[in-house]
Amino acid sequence: MTTYELVTRAGVEAEVARQTARFETREKNFGFKPGEHYYSPVTYTWPDFYNGANSKWAKFLEFGNTLGIVILNRSSGDWLSKRPDVDFATQGSMALSAGARRVSFYIKTRHGAMFEGMPVSYRDKIATNLNVDLSAITPFTEDFIIESARAVKNDYPDIPVNIFLDETNPWIEMDLQNKIIEAYVRLYNRLKRELGNDCLIIINPGSNTPASMMAACDVVLSYESNAAKYLDPGTQWIHPEHYKGFPSWRFWHVIHGATPENIDAVFAKADSLGIGHLYVTDRTFKVGGGSEDEPEENPYDKPPSQWVENRVKAWIGGTLPFEQRLSALEAKIKELEAKHV
Repeated sequence: MTTYELVTRAGVEAEVARQTARFETREKNFGFKPGEHYYSPVTYTWPDFYNGANSKWAKFLEFGNTLGIVILNRSSGDWLSKRPDVDFATQGSMALSAGARRVSFYIKTRHGAMFEGMPVSYRDKIATNLNVDLSAITPFTEDFIIESARAVKNDYPDIPVNIFLDETNPWIEMDLQNKIIEAYVRLYNRLKRELGNDCLIIINPGSNTPASMMAACDVVLSYESNAAKYLDPGTQWIHPEHYKGFPSWRFWHVIHGATPENIDAVFAKADSLGIGHLYVTDRTFKVGGGSEDEPEENPYDKPPSQWVENRVKAWIGGTLPFEQRLSALEAKIKELEAKHV
């Protein structure tokens, strides 16, 4: 073989290797499409399928194949004390049958306070911030999270496993930020090895993250707060510039406290930012005399009011502009009728 042939062959093999690596590490879409709208509700309520027409879950599942992600949350992520829990197995299967693209199992992480290398002072800070006893922090090690993930994989074989990691805000301790992010990336890779690459890993920091945190998830719930804050021009960094290169399905916004006066503006804001997954509710959040674990007002203990769900359906179906014109016309008719009474 001539020198020319050797060089040419080496060049071809290098290009094939490069293209193969690119193909094998390409970003999967997990069944989602850029630009599409998905109703991804915060389904923290206990499985209540046995309540029939009065089931809270039934209200969520009415959205059928427009459902993006639903969450199975057993006692704030306790998958080890009862194995398996038949109620959750049934509810998860019903969600898939209804059309949900992904059923995710909830696991707390307590902001990585118990992850390898984190100082005791950080654990104490997290306990204080969450207004809970330290005993509510210490179980949540990386190994505990992996053990919980193994449990759901083994115990719910009829539900393809996806994981929803709650309490993952890397901003909570600026001095440890890089170390926290590295720990979550490590956890993400461990979960992928345990559960497979098709497992969708969702993190919930409840706010934006540094760009490097995107390597720790497939989907990020990057806003979880009220509608007034969402729409306030003074609220910055809801969707920072470093998110702009990622497809819309990788972002999930949860907005509570919506009103008839601001809900359409919420949808417009989400669309302007390119958010794929959305959950909007008129229910409100207030810690009050409680804690983050047991707040005084919980926006997730019941589904939204029917008027909210009607608006969501219009947003998903692309008929929201028509619905807005119709609502304005109905309001005008009522105004004219009132004048002639």
